[in-house]
Amino acid sequence: MSHTIHKRKLHRLINLYEYNYRRLNALVPALHDADGVLMLRDDNHVRFSLHIIEQCKYTTMLSLKHYFDNNEHVVDMELNIRVSHDAAVAEVVSYQHHGRLEPAYEYPNKKMYHKDEKYQHNCLLADWLSLCADQQYILIKADSPLV
Repeated sequence: MSHTIHKRKLHRLINLYEYNYRRLNALVPALHDADGVLMLRDDNHVRFSLHIIEQCKYTTMLSLKHYFDNNEHVVDMELNIRVSHDAAVAEVVSYQHHGRLEPAYEYPNKKMYHKDEKYQHNCLLADWLSLCADQQYILIKADSPLV
């Protein structure tokens, strides 16, 4: 792969990180100060949860979980996301417990990842954030009486 093509693909990935950061902050305005578990719901049904795993000065690690058929014990999808507040980016660092993804892969590879596996996982986050905005999900604390 030529150097120019690699830079173009990396630039596309960073733009996606920045987009995801803006959308995530619109959904959770005080993300930098959040703690515990936040739930997202519509029509009185909890659909997603955001678990704050770690909160540091410039970084927040969180786990986004979607529950299958509104069953709090069966996780349909899980994304771990690193939010860098100083760089204003949000990056998917693992999907369904597959982590440490490279920006690009040769194909075929031992794990049979797509050439742009990391980009696809971050597109999934972007699609999820768009869904939350379009459906006007309500953010509540897990220990709230509204859950």
